[in-house]
Amino acid sequence: MIVSATEMLKKAVEGKYAVGQFNINNLEWTKAILLTAQENNSPVILGVSEGAGKYMTGFKTVAAMVKAMVEELNITVPVALHLDHGTYEGCYKCIEAGFSSVMFDGSHFPIEENIAKTSELVKVCHEKGLSIEAEVGSIGGEEDGVIGAGEIADPNECKKIADLGVDFLAAGIGNIHGKYPANWKGLDFDALAKTKELIGDLPLVLHGGTGIPADMIQKAISLGVSKINVNTECQLSFADATRKYIEAGKDLEGKVLTQENFLLQVLRLLKLLLKKRWNFSVQSTKHNFSNEQTLLIILFDKGCIFMIKKLKIFSVVIFVSLLYCGILGIVFNSVSSVPVLSVNISDSVDMPIVMYHSVLKDTDLSGKYIVTPDTLKNDINFLKNKGYTFVSAQELIDYTNGTSKLPDKPVMLTFDDGFYNNYGYVMPILSEYDAKAVISVVGSYTDEYSKSNIANMTYGYVRWSEVYDMFIDKRVEVGNHSYDFHSNNHGRNGSKRNSGESEDTYRNIFVDDTQKAQDRFMTKTGFAPIIYTYPFGAYSEETTDMLKSMGFKMSLTCNEGINHITDADSLFMLKRYNRPSGISTADFFAKMGID
Repeated sequence: MIVSATEMLKKAVEGKYAVGQFNINNLEWTKAILLTAQENNSPVILGVSEGAGKYMTGFKTVAAMVKAMVEELNITVPVALHLDHGTYEGCYKCIEAGFSSVMFDGSHFPIEENIAKTSELVKVCHEKGLSIEAEVGSIGGEEDGVIGAGEIADPNECKKIADLGVDFLAAGIGNIHGKYPANWKGLDFDALAKTKELIGDLPLVLHGGTGIPADMIQKAISLGVSKINVNTECQLSFADATRKYIEAGKDLEGKVLTQENFLLQVLRLLKLLLKKRWNFSVQSTKHNFSNEQTLLIILFDKGCIFMIKKLKIFSVVIFVSLLYCGILGIVFNSVSSVPVLSVNISDSVDMPIVMYHSVLKDTDLSGKYIVTPDTLKNDINFLKNKGYTFVSAQELIDYTNGTSKLPDKPVMLTFDDGFYNNYGYVMPILSEYDAKAVISVVGSYTDEYSKSNIANMTYGYVRWSEVYDMFIDKRVEVGNHSYDFHSNNHGRNGSKRNSGESEDTYRNIFVDDTQKAQDRFMTKTGFAPIIYTYPFGAYSEETTDMLKSMGFKMSLTCNEGINHITDADSLFMLKRYNRPSGISTADFFAKMGID
């Protein structure tokens, strides 16, 4: 049965023991944890990070999977489904999805903001019967994009959060996510004892349970810890077991291809192929086979080998003749001696892209490229009324790969520079109007504002915590706007090659800056962009090849015009219309030929 964690942790406080939270990352992990909890007749908390939730296609999928698994496995011990290190927005998504418990990690906010957001979420959770965990003093290391330096929580701040009515509290006491380094100083039990003295019987949570010595665990429990989180240990065990399984060749054991199984697989795949015959799409004459087609080719090869070994050679001749001359003739054409897909190449799709920058409510602060939230809403409504559909970069990539279609009138919204107001104003508007957008971030700006921890709508830029929220938001894709090319500190125009600069020097400088940004994205959020947005729209002829070699799938310029989307190459050097202030929605789009 799925319940909130409140009662199980109250009992843990009374019994002076701790309940384990084990993070789930897929179906197999969930099943193993549930069965083990049942076997040991122990309550359990299933933790879900926002990154894991996104990987499993969303919180609704996770909630449905856990509910069904509890029923199918006949799990009778108490099970709490808990959001781990949740953002403010993530908490609401999990509440809606059917989680029984959430953690709001406001430790990176100033204490006043942490209190305000926590207080709101406490009220909502308790109205709906959910338990809620809060955090004071960040946990060391990194988990799912949440970065902590391992601060020791202020007991007085813990008291302020506890008084809001949270059901359990995570207080940083020197604990760390991930592996503990050799020079780790250990847990600060004095801070833990002081906190416990102020908050009374409220259950405390110890994050980063992997690697903490057993005696420290026991002492922490004696001082009021009633919930211990474990993730890294499971990750390490899973990776080790998988490695040993593969290295021992276990994946190849018992995989004998029988004649019956082979023919059944061929029949199934042929049915799939025939259904899709008229929906094939390729970007060029390259062999861009679907998964079913690839499997069919593999089965063909295996069938020949099987028949050679097990049957008579004439069977191979008959098999090849029937497959190539009969059924496979529907799917493949013979060009020279190489099978090539017989398909119709899709026509190009015309698509405009709108480029925004800062979005501010105060009209007195408006600049040339600063628009108000109302202007943005008017623009979105205008496009929707004209029959346009907002598309993502991934949808364009899938289209050029031949794996999906685009709407008749696609349009893309982009926001440059990574202003904090893009997070504070734009993202809620995207949610309200069911729109999508690319928000491109300058790495050095985000580093600077993350260090100072300033959140300012007027002049500030997003911090890494906001960038992480963008990555996990299904409506937003994050672009790399360089690490430090969006300034004049290095004496060049954006990412353009300087006059007289050698190609090798330019390539090294461009790659170093771009990769530095990618590394910062990955280190701080766990994700890296596949979109590159040219600072100031400045570029050189070498940049596209370099971006492709680094794994980027798209680049955005400041050149104006309509894009003709055909193949993967057409996603580079995309044109955009720069949205200025002081011009009406209708007049702006008339410039683009949309009226």
